[in-house]
Amino acid sequence: MSSPQRCPGELEEECNEAKRVCFSLQHEDITVEPQAVTLECRPVIMESRDDSNEVKHNAVGASAATLGSIGVTKKALVDNVEFKGTTMESAAVFDTLEENSATMESSVDKLQSTDETLGWNMVLHVALRFNNATVESGSAAVNSTGACETVEGSNIQVSVIIPVYNAANWLDECLQAVSDQDFQGTLEISVFDDGSMDNSREIAESWRERLRMRGVTMAISGHNTDRPRGVGFAKNKAVAQSSGQYLCFQDADDVMMPQRVRLQYEAAVLNPNTIVGCQVRRVPEGSTERYTRWINTLTPEQLLTQVYTSHGPTVVMPTWFCSRCWFQKVGPFDEGGKGVPEDLLWFYQSLRRGGGVIRVDECLLIYRYHEQAATHSVLEETIWSLRVDFLQERVLRQWGSFTIWNAGKQGRKLYRSLTSTNQKKVKAFCDVDENKIKKGFYTYEESKERPKPRIPVLHYRDSSPPFIVCVKLDMTGGVLEEILLSLSLTEGVDYYHFN
Repeated sequence: MSSPQRCPGELEEECNEAKRVCFSLQHEDITVEPQAVTLECRPVIMESRDDSNEVKHNAVGASAATLGSIGVTKKALVDNVEFKGTTMESAAVFDTLEENSATMESSVDKLQSTDETLGWNMVLHVALRFNNATVESGSAAVNSTGACETVEGSNIQVSVIIPVYNAANWLDECLQAVSDQDFQGTLEISVFDDGSMDNSREIAESWRERLRMRGVTMAISGHNTDRPRGVGFAKNKAVAQSSGQYLCFQDADDVMMPQRVRLQYEAAVLNPNTIVGCQVRRVPEGSTERYTRWINTLTPEQLLTQVYTSHGPTVVMPTWFCSRCWFQKVGPFDEGGKGVPEDLLWFYQSLRRGGGVIRVDECLLIYRYHEQAATHSVLEETIWSLRVDFLQERVLRQWGSFTIWNAGKQGRKLYRSLTSTNQKKVKAFCDVDENKIKKGFYTYEESKERPKPRIPVLHYRDSSPPFIVCVKLDMTGGVLEEILLSLSLTEGVDYYHFN
């Protein structure tokens, strides 16, 4: 395989009563032999605090390598560092970059911000210019302009990312399945325990030697605080401590098929800016029949057109596989904790960045359904609001007018959820229910406008595209699908589903 590409970036700094970067310096004209400056570090998500004590989550070294610490930012590490009237001695390769509570130490591979020490595992080759002197790396540097970042020098091809919280009942089966992969490349497992109250961490540790014998390395960490920080936080930590060029996301309560990593890796190599999913088998059988059928049968085109439905991402999160480079470009998961749909937020952001969505059409995951699953903590209204906002952003802003297909509860709710600008674009509701059609109009009683808006209700044969379809898929015995087909409408052009 070719060497992974680094992604350029900057750590910006305003010197606000802060110490300058500590280097050994000599004055006058000193000849400097170029030397390679290296920091062993791992891409991490770090928290820093500004003067208002508001926590900001920053991706270090990837999407935007900006380190804020107590309102002070640092310009260091990339491009030019200049001190007037000084020249840097080549032998004085820096050991410490210190600023208030933020410290980088190459010798011990750590980055400290406020109270938190964050390990890195990538090699930074830094070009530093001090007026007449230059210290240059022997090879490529950190690339981090909101693009992507891989781990230079890492021989790990795939990291299996496993966030864990009270997963003792399933973790052995999950790890055994990773051990049984037929992937012939290099593999690691990155486990982050989000404060489990059972013995999940001990179970994970017990697998370390067995996996090592299979050539699979493990990175295991976690915290022991009273409350879990949430799935997004745990995923970010697991990604940060991993070093693979590709990331395979796996829930601790699910089981991957032996060919999963191999097949998704092959697809991801050919589609580096893409989320790669797969088909699933739901356990218990039939527990979410309609949802499972939707996951497994969407066409390649529908993976992009049906992103506004209530089902969420068109490839389910526990099947995701992507390059580290793409993950870093999109950015970390939202760490809002319980009730936050971190997968949907990240999925939408990936689409905003121009990312693709594909699915390996083989069942590569046993997808477990149980009442303790984190997805049950997300409120329906939260998902609704995100869907409406994304629909308005990606579709409705491009349309001058449109028709809402469904004059019933769901169609009216969508209308009321729209901005006033988009409400004015609604030229009609359409339906097949004669009772609704006979009413002639829908009056928006909650409106502050006078007169109140009255939107015509038409039979679908008398209405015109484009449509936002607010009828549940797979609930009309195929009638809706037949009607749309009979009208020679193209999904993604003439209509979108918002069921």
